[in-house]
Amino acid sequence: MKKISHKILLAIILTSFILTTGFGMYNISYMINNHRNELKLLRESLLDDYDIMIKNQVETAVSLIEYSHNQYRLGNITQNEAKEQSKRLIRTLKYGEEGYFWIDDTKGVLIEHPVAIQAIGTNRIGIEDPNGVKLIQNIIDSGVNKTNDGFTEYMWEKPDDNSGELYIKRAYSQLFEPWDWIISTGNYIDSIENIVQIRQEEYTSALKLSIIVTVLFVLFSSILTLIIAIVLSRKITKPIVEMVNNIKKDEDGNISIKEINIQSKDEIGQLAMAINTMIEQVKHFIEETKQISDNVVDYSQGLSNVAEESTASIEGVSRAMEELTQGVAEQASATQNGSETLNTLANEINTVVEITNNLRNYIIGADKSGQMGLQAVTNLQDSFSIYNDKSNHLTKGIEILVYKSESIGTIIEAIQGIAAQTNLLALNASIEAARAGEAGKGFAVVADEIRKLAEGTAQSTKQIGDMVNDIQAQVINLTNNLGETKILFDKVDESILHTGNAFGTIEDAVKNTISEVDKLLDNTNKINSRKDLVVKVIEDISATAEESAASSEEISASLEEQTRSIDEISTTATELQHISTTLQSVISKFKL
Repeated sequence: MKKISHKILLAIILTSFILTTGFGMYNISYMINNHRNELKLLRESLLDDYDIMIKNQVETAVSLIEYSHNQYRLGNITQNEAKEQSKRLIRTLKYGEEGYFWIDDTKGVLIEHPVAIQAIGTNRIGIEDPNGVKLIQNIIDSGVNKTNDGFTEYMWEKPDDNSGELYIKRAYSQLFEPWDWIISTGNYIDSIENIVQIRQEEYTSALKLSIIVTVLFVLFSSILTLIIAIVLSRKITKPIVEMVNNIKKDEDGNISIKEINIQSKDEIGQLAMAINTMIEQVKHFIEETKQISDNVVDYSQGLSNVAEESTASIEGVSRAMEELTQGVAEQASATQNGSETLNTLANEINTVVEITNNLRNYIIGADKSGQMGLQAVTNLQDSFSIYNDKSNHLTKGIEILVYKSESIGTIIEAIQGIAAQTNLLALNASIEAARAGEAGKGFAVVADEIRKLAEGTAQSTKQIGDMVNDIQAQVINLTNNLGETKILFDKVDESILHTGNAFGTIEDAVKNTISEVDKLLDNTNKINSRKDLVVKVIEDISATAEESAASSEEISASLEEQTRSIDEISTTATELQHISTTLQSVISKFKL
């Protein structure tokens, strides 16, 4: 689709088709929704009229029962007569063609029914329709509790229809409280659906006619729009085609431009005037361009010659700079190596300083430990001196104890001798008491007790003697051990004395070592400070060498860049000359 006339036709036709189709679809949709709403309102209106009608009929039937009840209350008839009268009235009361009433009590027992006479007196509370709806229970609930405003719907077969088809039946019930009667009536409401169906068919026919009219209107509008679009597109595109024909290129590539003669005052006429003005400007532009291209050819030839001479000069300078750059680079490399060597030496000096500081700290720690050891040896000597004094006192005490134990042994021997003599005297006294007969019995008893006491004393004395002998043996053993211990402590005391002398010597040596290490550390720090100065000087020399090398390289790069620029200028001059020649060839193709 390259022609603008086709684009105009397509735009107008599509716009018209979319608008008319949209309007037609909206109209059809509106008619369908309106049709559905009307059917819904019709169905609701018919149902409301039916509900009002059967409700009024039931209220009429209840008023007849109330009349009979009032007769009973006034005493004109009995209650049974009033009930029978009410049944007759309900049995004979009709409305419409098939409308009738029936009576159930609140327990589900059928009281009166003009059609189902055989079921009167039976309880129908459990009757269900084919869908499981307990219709009698629901009718009673609607009458007593006004459930669903007293209305009940259920499915039931028509009495005169043996097809087995089910129809919706809608009933209304009302409670008569004095007798607990539920008065009900109901009818099949399929007639309402039949009316709605007839109206729906009428609406469907009207809807089909409206759709046909709408489609014809859309087609007619589309055809009319097509005719108008063709006329308008031709009117719009004709002057445009004329402008295109006045500016064209022939088979040889020559472009011919003619003045456009269009008298229209609209935008197309304004465009033609603008093109004519542009044609005049193009003529002047081509003439000036031709003159400029001639000048450019001359200038580009001269520029090319100058570029060749500049290139030869720069090449000589570039070679010299390359040699200079190489020497500076070698110097920078050597300086860099020296700087790295000095940095390595500086790191080693720093390591020596750090090790020397650590060594000094370790020696100071050793000096403190030696002083603590010397003090510990001194304390140990003092403790051994005290212990030696205590040991001497203990030895003297043990010697006194040995002497005392020997005295106790002498005393025990004396006691044992006294006990033996007492025992002998007691024996003699017993013999003399026996000789004395009755007169010596008391003395015999005393003598016997004295004998027992002497034996006990002898036995106790023997035990004490054994204990004293054991104590003496232990004391002698302890005395021997103390003697050996004293000999050992004398040797330890002598060793402690030698140890104290050794610690004193160590302390003197450590102090001398600390003094020497301080001197070493001072010299190392001086070397370290002078090392930093040397490293800085070498680094400055290296940096200067590197900057010189970099400057040389920049100069070389700059010369290379200038060489490339001059080459580009030369190339550009050649291209410019070629472009100017081409431009002259192009300009010659314009036929103005």
